[in-house]
Amino acid sequence: MNQGVSRENPEGLTAREMLDRFRNDGSCEKALLALLDECENLRRGWRPIETAPKDGAFMLCVAESGHVNIMQWCVDGYWRSNTKSPVGYWGPTHWRPLPDPPDAAISENAARQGGRE
Repeated sequence: MNQGVSRENPEGLTAREMLDRFRNDGSCEKALLALLDECENLRRGWRPIETAPKDGAFMLCVAESGHVNIMQWCVDGYWRSNTKSPVGYWGPTHWRPLPDPPDAAISENAARQGGRE
């Protein structure tokens, strides 16, 4: 039974025909593997770069190469590392918030400052 022509199904293929086409060209498998990769990234705390704050806050970013750096989005429209050098040329793909410092580090710093935090 023909499903009818639509934007999603311009050829009017049946569900079985669409599934067979996906199986034959591998696009379904590729899409599922990409989705699984993204789920794993989210599980580990990495988020797509499109969701990163653009308020100048520093965050941990990673590029496709696997290079990780502390970066921020600049109002000029590019990513800048904490070394102040523009790094928009390698473009991060994912980000995550910087972790909180360990409680011990906070306590040691407060002690060095004479109890002032």
